[in-house]
Amino acid sequence: MEAAVNQIANVDQVSLDYFAEGHDQKYSWLVLKADVQNLQLFDNFAHGILILHVLEHIPDLEKAMAELKRVLHPCGWLLVEVPCSFDDESRSHTVDCRDFTSDRERSDCSGQRDHVWKLNCEDFKRSLSSAGFKTALMLLNTGDLPEDVLGAFKFDGHP
Repeated sequence: MEAAVNQIANVDQVSLDYFAEGHDQKYSWLVLKADVQNLQLFDNFAHGILILHVLEHIPDLEKAMAELKRVLHPCGWLLVEVPCSFDDESRSHTVDCRDFTSDRERSDCSGQRDHVWKLNCEDFKRSLSSAGFKTALMLLNTGDLPEDVLGAFKFDGHP
């Protein structure tokens, strides 16, 4: 991701991550430890925030969204990517999986052992709107993207 962001002119990047226990040695010294529910950044700090596959792991979504809103400049942009699904007969709303503590229960609830939410796309969009963000829902089918764009966003060793 860093290489893709660095290709954009006039951008200073600050990389943040939670550093899950046991994974801190895998990060560059350029990545700062942070909790999206309590960001140690100034108000209106960022002109752009890119947050990919994070919020489905966060117990307090409202607090995280409020923090993102606080640190985002009023003219800034927020790009969020989360796994979500649309309304269907089996699930027409977001499912809260926070009360499940075992990996199996959490996986059965959310589809992944470390996700605390099984997000509904429309519910998630409404949550962002309630937090004060102007929202647009975009569906991304990576098969429709040119190879050079896909290549810019591939991580080492990951498709």
